[in-house]
Amino acid sequence: MTVPAILHPISGELHRVRDEVEHQLSQISAAALSQFQTITDNSVHHLFTAHGKYLRPSLVLLTGMALGDRCTVETEHLVKIAAAAELIHSASLVHDDIIDMADERRDQPSLNSVFGNKMAVLVGDLLYDQSFALLTELTGLGAKAQLALFELFTTTTRKMCLGEIYQDQVVAEPGIVTFDEYLQVIDYKTASLMACCCRATAIAAGADHRDSDLVDNYGHHLGRTYQLIDDVIDEDSVFFDREEMLNRAVEEATLGNRALGGLGENDGAHRLAEITRTVIKRAGPTIRE
Repeated sequence: MTVPAILHPISGELHRVRDEVEHQLSQISAAALSQFQTITDNSVHHLFTAHGKYLRPSLVLLTGMALGDRCTVETEHLVKIAAAAELIHSASLVHDDIIDMADERRDQPSLNSVFGNKMAVLVGDLLYDQSFALLTELTGLGAKAQLALFELFTTTTRKMCLGEIYQDQVVAEPGIVTFDEYLQVIDYKTASLMACCCRATAIAAGADHRDSDLVDNYGHHLGRTYQLIDDVIDEDSVFFDREEMLNRAVEEATLGNRALGGLGENDGAHRLAEITRTVIKRAGPTIRE
């Protein structure tokens, strides 16, 4: 199944997420002093002139479908959660490009290469800030669920930042890092946000502990799969035997899809499993599922 086919049932909701992200960016610009509004607007919008894959918002929305037979949540709430996740992801990309001294992002000059590192750091900070401001709008979920979402997103953001610190150590001294330690870096740097997207939907939907853990586990294993494949594709990031990394990616994918099986047969769970298969296929024809 192609990615557009996988996402077809949520295409309308994804458009709403993009509109919500744009609205949140305009909120940042509107808060700027008038004499600095142009530079603020241009810098904040720079990364978003080329749309990303919107994988994380898709996880939020498809998890809603997967849980739909067991509990429900208003689409408006999922759209805001998905937009908050995309803002956090985007903030991390801006900061990643500074750390990596990257000149390009999404086939265009990176924000730091256009506006400089100082501005890029601050734009990343603004995006993090706006994601949490957006969560304050979810009062309709009730105080308990809203607090749980805040705790989830703050914990996830902390893990992502720590993951970057750990990643720096892996790059500096790859020879002393074990494979399990490398996986822990992935857990913090990448898997934490994907798991967050799935669990956030469960929180908003009022899912029970079992279903919440199932979708969280799926997101966790998808995040591991995604980063393992990404590192194999980027040959500079292959710190271990390539075959070992590919085999572990398949193992993680299997564990993630097994967690989905606990939700029973439904279209949302099926489409989440298809996302995992699509990620695996990025490694090319040499890998066997």
